[in-house]
Amino acid sequence: MQTSFDLKSLIEQIQSFLSNFKEHLDINQLLEDLRTTMISWIEQWVVSAVRHQLRSPDFLTALKMTAAKSGFRFHGFKPTSIRLLSGNSISIDSPYFIKAESKRCRGRKSKKRTAGTGCHFGLAYLGFLSRSSTLLLSSAVQSALLCPSFEIAARTLQSFGIQLDVKTIQRFCLDLGMNAIRE
Repeated sequence: MQTSFDLKSLIEQIQSFLSNFKEHLDINQLLEDLRTTMISWIEQWVVSAVRHQLRSPDFLTALKMTAAKSGFRFHGFKPTSIRLLSGNSISIDSPYFIKAESKRCRGRKSKKRTAGTGCHFGLAYLGFLSRSSTLLLSSAVQSALLCPSFEIAARTLQSFGIQLDVKTIQRFCLDLGMNAIRE
């Protein structure tokens, strides 16, 4: 896998932060700037690797075989979003699988909409839960458990550079709980 990230631009950003530090002399601002920049770069590398893996023919073949065992069939690539370290939503195209129709019941088709019958099997295969990295999910759920409210949990996460709103934290907690009940 080849990546085209310009390390020279990263070095220039870091040097800019260091020269700004000489002017404002605020170590906390320097740390915040460096953390935000490094997390952004890490996310760019990881997104590149995930996109490459999801498009790999060998991976897609293995994914189709695994999904078939669970009664799903490949339905093409569908845009979705993932969250990695910062909590920011990143758009990608992911292999989408839908529940295969039963061969026994081939009667009249229902006009009723069947939402929720598909999934992004590739993301789950790579270790994403609720289309988020388990590192992010774990931080959000731990914060929600330790803080007296979801609002305070969101503010606590923001102090660590993680941008999540209250509803997302609630959804993470609910999804993780439902996943634990199923297993």
